[in-house]
Amino acid sequence: MKLEPRVVRLITTITEYQCDDCKEGAMVRDSGCGDIQLTSPPKFKHICTQCGSVDWLSGAYPLFKHTHTLSDEASEGGAERIRKLEQTVLNMEKQIERLSQDVQSAKSGWSQ
Repeated sequence: MKLEPRVVRLITTITEYQCDDCKEGAMVRDSGCGDIQLTSPPKFKHICTQCGSVDWLSGAYPLFKHTHTLSDEASEGGAERIRKLEQTVLNMEKQIERLSQDVQSAKSGWSQ
């Protein structure tokens, strides 16, 4: 049996650690530095992208998490989302029609 390539949908989630000092920048592990604090768990030197503040964090930020689904699964999920959205829009159209009728009834009562 010969295996065929398959299309996979890749989803990447990035977790950033916000700077405690400036509250604007993100803490990024200092790649030019091999310094590690041998605590439990170990801590790594990070530098803020905005203000340059230094902090020691137990993870290496930013953190990247990758998940994947087969393209068939992804398209089925997308089709289900589209079906639900279409149903929501249809329900909203019915509600708008009812409200429009209520407005017309109220207007006709005012003109008497």
